[in-house]
Amino acid sequence: MKKLGVLKRDGMKDVKAVKVEITPAANGLATVLYLFPRTIGITAEEKRLEFDAQMGRLYVAQYFYPHEMLLQGKLEL
Repeated sequence: MKKLGVLKRDGMKDVKAVKVEITPAANGLATVLYLFPRTIGITAEEKRLEFDAQMGRLYVAQYFYPHEMLLQGKLEL
């Protein structure tokens, strides 16, 4: 699953997850946590990040906007 989780940034190379943690929950559900290296240097000036992952037949894509992730003027990821 690690290979199938990526962060996409405009004009930059895709970043693959370095670790995936799966935590079982009630009723057969699970929480899947994708961890990415902090060294990729995401800044508040970036317009959009895209997270893509595939788990079996399930495909997930979500956009994130760093300028909306500020806390007291600092980027909080």
